[in-house]
Amino acid sequence: MDGTARTLTVALAPGRAVRLPASYLWSRTLRGEPTLLHGHAATAHVVQGMTTGRPFVLGSDTSYRE
Repeated sequence: MDGTARTLTVALAPGRAVRLPASYLWSRTLRGEPTLLHGHAATAHVVQGMTTGRPFVLGSDTSYRE
C-alpha cells in the first residue's frame, strides 16, 4: 500500500500485479458496500462445522460431493 498516493498494489501471480487507485478503493458498490473487503481462504476440511455470516464457495466442474 502506498499511503502517499493512496493506491494498493495486489500481486496476482509471479510477475503480475494490479494497482488499485484511490478512486476505486474509496468508491462503493451499488448496494453501498465497500468495493474491497478483507477476506480469508480455507479448505473445506478446516471449515467443517464453522458458522459464518457470508460464505462463498469457489468450485469447478472437477469438484464433487465426496
